[in-house]
This record gives sequence, C-alpha cells and structure tokens, in this order.
Amino acid sequence: GSSNLRQMEERVSPACTSCCSQLPFTFSSTGLAAEVPLPVVSASAGTASGTALRVRQRILGTWIGVLLALACLPIAEQVPLLAWAAAAVAMVLYALTLPDRYDIPCGAFAFTLVLTLAASGEHSVPLLASRAWETTLGGALGLLSARFVMPLKPRQTET
Repeated sequence: GSSNLRQMEERVSPACTSCCSQLPFTFSSTGLAAEVPLPVVSASAGTASGTALRVRQRILGTWIGVLLALACLPIAEQVPLLAWAAAAVAMVLYALTLPDRYDIPCGAFAFTLVLTLAASGEHSVPLLASRAWETTLGGALGLLSARFVMPLKPRQTET
C-alpha cells in the first residue's frame, strides 16, 4: 500500500534530482561536469529537511576542502610526494568521519581531488576551484528539484 509507494518515491526522487541537475553541466567546459550527479544524488535524503541539511553540509565541506587544497598549491607544485601524503591522510579522515558526519568527508574528498590534480600537473586555479562552484550549483539545483520537481512528503506515523 502506502509504504510501497513511499519506498518507490524514495528511489525515484534522487534519480529525478540527478537528471534535473545534470542538464546545465552538459555544456560545461571545466571537464569536471561528469562529477556533478554524484554530489547531487548522494545529498538526497529521505526527507526534504534531510536533503536540505545534506546539501548545506556538502557545499560547506566542499568549499572548505577546495580552499585548503588551493592554499596547498605551492606544496603540490614543489613537493608532489608531500601533497600525495596529505591526500592520503585526507582520505583516512574521509573514511573515519563518513558514518557520523557529511561535511567533513565532503571536504576531505574535495581536498584530495584538487590536491592530487595539482600534484599531477594541473595548475589552473579556475579549473581546480570549479569543484566548489559546480558543487554549489549542483546542490542548489538538486535542492530545488527535490523541493519542486519530486518533493518528498514527511513520513506519517502509523496509528
């Protein structure tokens, strides 16, 4: 009955959110646009308030991670091995905090992505910083899609 309908709605909503949020990035020139659906879908939760909280956490964490990685660009250029070691520590932090938090793992992942790109020779600050603005735009589109295209209704307690 209604529980089957609710389960189907919880599965369809992230897919719809992903489709709606991917469209603007189809024409992106940054090369990172293929990564936009993952943040949007993984930020979708079972409720509208849960989705809003996860989107805020994802955007905040990503911005902090990107800014920290950009601050480490001189290290990545001069001592790539140290940058790779810092990225490894960030991924351990990601794994340790993922069950309990969402903002810290998002920051750790963004930090690792940007720092390893820089250590591999990519030094374009606009390209490296695009992770932050694409996540912000993708999160905003995902939130709007979750709210208006496929809104999740609050769960009703059975009496």
